[in-house]
Amino acid sequence: MVAKNEGTIMKKICVYCGKEATTRDHVPPKGFFREPFPANLKTVPACFDCNNGNSADEDYLRNVFAMSYEEGNISTEIAKDVWEQKVTRTIGKNKKFLNDISNSFKDINVFQDGKYLGKKASFKIEREKVEKAISKMIRGLYYIEYNSILDPSYEIRIFENIELSIFPQNVVNDVFSKPIKQFGEGVVRYRTTRAKEDPNFSIWVINFYNYRYMYFVCFSYAKDFLSLNKGEFGLPSVQNI
Repeated sequence: MVAKNEGTIMKKICVYCGKEATTRDHVPPKGFFREPFPANLKTVPACFDCNNGNSADEDYLRNVFAMSYEEGNISTEIAKDVWEQKVTRTIGKNKKFLNDISNSFKDINVFQDGKYLGKKASFKIEREKVEKAISKMIRGLYYIEYNSILDPSYEIRIFENIELSIFPQNVVNDVFSKPIKQFGEGVVRYRTTRAKEDPNFSIWVINFYNYRYMYFVCFSYAKDFLSLNKGEFGLPSVQNI
C-alpha cells in the first residue's frame, strides 16, 4: 500500500527539477525519430518549463548527429531520413548552425568502447547545448530505467569520446556488462549502472544513431563527490557498484 502511494506521488513530480508535474515529456524526444514512432518511446512526468525549456538544445543535439549519418545500417539510415524530413525544413532559418559547423572541421583521435580507432575529420560542437540536452535525457532515462527520480541536487558530468582506461577497471567492466538498451533501432543506445550504497550515483554510456565515432560517458553525482584530476578518477566506494 505504501509503495502504491509513493508511486502516485512520484507521478506528480517533475523528474527533472522536482517541482509539480503538469505535463508528460517524451524520452528520448520525438524529434529524434522518423515516423512511425517506435513503440517503446516513453513519457515521463514533467513541469511545463522543463518540458518546453530545452527544445532548442534537443534540436541541436539531434541536428549534429543526424547530419553525421553513415551508410550501411538501419539507425544511420534513420538519421538520414530525420535530416531530410525534419532538419532541412528548418535549417534555412538557422544558417548559423551550418556555417559554424563547416568552419570548425578538424581531425580528432577516435575511440570506441575504449579502443583507439585512429583519426577522423570532425567538427566542433557547442558543448553547453549538447550537455544540457544529454543531461535532461539522462534524468528522463533514469526514471524509465530505475522507476525513481534522480535527485535534482545531483549534477551530471559528461565526457565525449573519452578513453575509458582513465576510469577504475571495475567500473568500466560493470557498465559494459549491462545489456544495451535502445529506442528506435539504434537511434538512442545506452548502458547504465548505479551504485548500491547511493542509487543516485549512476553511470551511462550513450550513443546516438549508432554513430561509431562519438559516444558519451555520463555520471550523476553529488556536488562534492566527483573529481577528475590529472587523469585520475576519484570514485569513493566504487567496489560497491
